[in-house]
Amino acid sequence: MTKKSIDAVEIQHRGSAEVRRETQGMTEEEILAYWQRQSELLRQEIRAARTKRKAS
Repeated sequence: MTKKSIDAVEIQHRGSAEVRRETQGMTEEEILAYWQRQSELLRQEIRAARTKRKAS
């Protein structure tokens, strides 16, 4: 069996560990604000990628 070059499960584990570190000790309201900021950042990245794709 060959080793996969990308391990999706490992990527998910690393991502969730990072979120736990970043939100550790936050209140529910702070965690909600964290996810709202992260969602907005993702929307901005998607808009930028779409704009770049249309320009090419």
